[in-house]
Amino acid sequence: MEGQRDPIMPTFGRRSEVFQRHDDNIELPPGAIHLAGSDRCPAQAFRYGDHAYGFQFHLEANRPLIERWLSVPEHQGVFADSSDIIDVEQIREKTDVSIGPLMALSDRTFARWIERFEVRPRRRILSSR
Repeated sequence: MEGQRDPIMPTFGRRSEVFQRHDDNIELPPGAIHLAGSDRCPAQAFRYGDHAYGFQFHLEANRPLIERWLSVPEHQGVFADSSDIIDVEQIREKTDVSIGPLMALSDRTFARWIERFEVRPRRRILSSR
């Protein structure tokens, strides 16, 4: 798969656990490179051009953000309607175990992405008097 050859995706293993809070699926835009997928979400990650990445999961999720998502009153109806596939207490328990490795994966992935930008120090020569 192209994800193994991508400049930032080697931070992920062949199978990596990530935080996903939806079952939305997308079609990749024309010209996008498919990088990762799962049974529930075939287009989990893609790259468009050299620097633009799309993720259908949440590398930015930390413990406070996950707890906020689980506690928002507007989400409670969805959780109740989807109790056969969404178990809020199980998510909390899994977060306790998984958040450390997820945050480390996030740090490595975003660091590699930032390294892709060719930002060179700017040097300006000032005229002397």
